[in-house]
Amino acid sequence: MVFQLFLCLQLSAGEDEEYWTMVPGLQGDHMLMLDTTLAFITVDFGMINDSMVMRNTLRFYHINTAGEITDSLSFNINNTEWLERVEVLRSKGRHKVHRLENGNILIGGHGRLVSTPKNANNFNEAAGKPEDRFRILKEQYDDGTNKKDNGPLVHPLIMTFNPALDSLLRIDTLEAVPHFGAVTLLHEVAPDTLIIGFHKTNESRQQIMETDSLFNVRWSTEFGQQNGFIADIYDFHVTSEGDYLVIMDYLNAWITLPLANKRNILFKFSKDSGELLWQKVLWVGKGSNTMATIAPWQDDKLVIALDDCCKKSNNQINFHEHTGMHLQIRDYHGHILEEKNLADFLSAYVKAFTGPDAFGDDLEDPENVAPWFIPHRIIRNPDQTYLITGIQYSCRFRPFGRGFLLKLDEELQPLWARIFEIDKKNYIYGVNSCFLFNVVATEDQIFLGGNFTTAGFWSTPSPLYPPNYPWNLTFFRKDVIIPLDEHGCYEPGCHLIDNVPYYELEQFITLTPNPANDRVLINLGHGAMAHKHKVLFISDLQGRKKISQSFSDPEITVSLNGFQPGIYLVYIMAEGQVFKAEKLVVR
Repeated sequence: MVFQLFLCLQLSAGEDEEYWTMVPGLQGDHMLMLDTTLAFITVDFGMINDSMVMRNTLRFYHINTAGEITDSLSFNINNTEWLERVEVLRSKGRHKVHRLENGNILIGGHGRLVSTPKNANNFNEAAGKPEDRFRILKEQYDDGTNKKDNGPLVHPLIMTFNPALDSLLRIDTLEAVPHFGAVTLLHEVAPDTLIIGFHKTNESRQQIMETDSLFNVRWSTEFGQQNGFIADIYDFHVTSEGDYLVIMDYLNAWITLPLANKRNILFKFSKDSGELLWQKVLWVGKGSNTMATIAPWQDDKLVIALDDCCKKSNNQINFHEHTGMHLQIRDYHGHILEEKNLADFLSAYVKAFTGPDAFGDDLEDPENVAPWFIPHRIIRNPDQTYLITGIQYSCRFRPFGRGFLLKLDEELQPLWARIFEIDKKNYIYGVNSCFLFNVVATEDQIFLGGNFTTAGFWSTPSPLYPPNYPWNLTFFRKDVIIPLDEHGCYEPGCHLIDNVPYYELEQFITLTPNPANDRVLINLGHGAMAHKHKVLFISDLQGRKKISQSFSDPEITVSLNGFQPGIYLVYIMAEGQVFKAEKLVVR
């Protein structure tokens, strides 16, 4: 097992180049495989007025098999003058973007309408709806307590785009609900039959319904009230009998230490009436389960990937014996048939961020790291293998997060994992995390979609990633697209050293002499890497580049001319790996 580490920057003798494709966006968690391209759907800021920034701009990127963006389109919902406020892709539901059999693409959101649109007749004639479907609803919601301040009525929205994602065909609204009503589930189960779900009000009630293709409701069921704001329909599956399985994750937002109170629930609904048949908490009596995602396994069975973070004790969140990522196999009655703990396998891919932060404190304690892998997607490939993507934290305080891609065989045994990291180990900014939400696979290629965030709330703003949050000068966030080969490698050949432990590779790096005066000899003596193409990168403790140089021999001699006395960090990148030597001391 090997620790696969990928940098976002391709470091060369010239200017820094982006190692992954990075695009404007807040949460790149939807990709669709079209006929000849991949569509990457992100959401960005849209200004409503001088004082408010909301998520109102959809961006569509078309990507070829080489991972290159061939076309892009931005669509600002606020340009639709009869919408006062819209937030698209607001929640993290996996199924809020869906491609229909006719090629059209549905995207869910929620918003407030300010007037009947000038082109309402066109919309309503196509939808077969009366004009008042779009009428203003500015009155405050009254919950029976005679209070008029419980929030406005808002409309769950469904936007229909054409197959090329370059034209908005129509906007439909569901029944207005108080305060919040984001669509989290859109799925065409049969011709003229849609299953739709949305988050309803700040009491975290969910609504699931069956409609026809014009969104006329056939049945509707309310479920999952948790008395907390944060709860969403996250994942969805249709059983072989045609019934519906829904995973909802929920969190009481008004409590301390929220991670220790995160849960996921599995619901089953009848295909004929929408009746709630049963519900089961997925991770009972153990620790905090923050995320769960579902895929079919063999006949009439499910595999659910879920994590176990920690337990709350003495008002603290602590790792425990179950911390890691787990698999549950359940039947369609919700019964657990088998559980697998992947912690032993994934432990080989965990490495702490050691060294000092801006204040001289250790970033992460190497003695207390844990294989905490949070899954965001699990998909079954045509050959019955599985891919899981998500984010991995080593520390319960989550200062740094690495994206991961895990492959399982058809019996759910782990084959390999790849860890994706955008920054160097001692890149000392408050938080940096690589979230990998989406995974799409073909026979010979894998695409990952996600987001990179770096924040320096208590440190110097990043010189490599300028701030782009309007209200915070130390916050950077962009979406990322990562094309891989069928082995999950960004650089071909990384799978050839899958069975070489990370520590074996690391121990072959030597610096001679150290401390050094005018030059240093750097050697990577492992046989598998001796004559491979490699990149040397030396930085100061603030992450500022001093040297970036390619080489292919087993060793390289570097002049230290121009180096001020101090401590520097040496990295060698090869085959998608990053190997770190000891700190270099320059006298």
